[in-house]
Amino acid sequence: MEKEKEENNHNKYKIMMLGEQAVGKSSLVLRYTKNKFQYNIMGTAGLDLKKKELQINNENINVIIYDSAGHDRFRKISEVQFKGSDGLILVYDTTDNKTLDWILEWLDKIKNNGEDKNMELLIVGNKIDLPNKIIKYEDACKKIEKYNIELIETSALTGENVENVFANIINKIYSHKHNYLTNKNKNANEIINNENNEFFSTEKIGINLNKNGKDKKKKGCCSSQ
Repeated sequence: MEKEKEENNHNKYKIMMLGEQAVGKSSLVLRYTKNKFQYNIMGTAGLDLKKKELQINNENINVIIYDSAGHDRFRKISEVQFKGSDGLILVYDTTDNKTLDWILEWLDKIKNNGEDKNMELLIVGNKIDLPNKIIKYEDACKKIEKYNIELIETSALTGENVENVFANIINKIYSHKHNYLTNKNKNANEIINNENNEFFSTEKIGINLNKNGKDKKKKGCCSSQ
């Protein structure tokens, strides 16, 4: 049952979208899941989720994308949700410097708390189709350089690079999960092989069996006299 549960979780990818209000998180998700763009899309209230099924190397993968609100009052909800995520996409608006500053604040918090260790992170600069773009790609890269996280610019309106964003983070999650299972299976096989070779024999762990088959403590180099 435990193994079956782990395999099911192995094929479920939870991705969280974070970013200030109106940076285009919902539009990016809609473009990716439905290949649509909607003008005047309503802002997310709390959390919304969308699902998409795909295949990687003949494996069925269920992607669940959580779209969070950007309002201050919903930030605590977002924080709780992203802690259990496999991937985190942080979105800023390339026409608004404050939205990038907000992303940097989140990154500092995530890094300082060590919450990025089990998550794949990706930064997205959205709305590159707009003529009033003020954040240059090179300038944004310099600001996030210390975090060692990839940056991709997108347009939810035209669809430019949207597919690449999700393909990027999904492939990273896939590799992470497969490496984890491979190492886990490898360690399990090593234990089995060691047990077969009597690596964990009673002599090795400091226990002798007397003639009656009863356990008798064996003093080791660190035992009390």
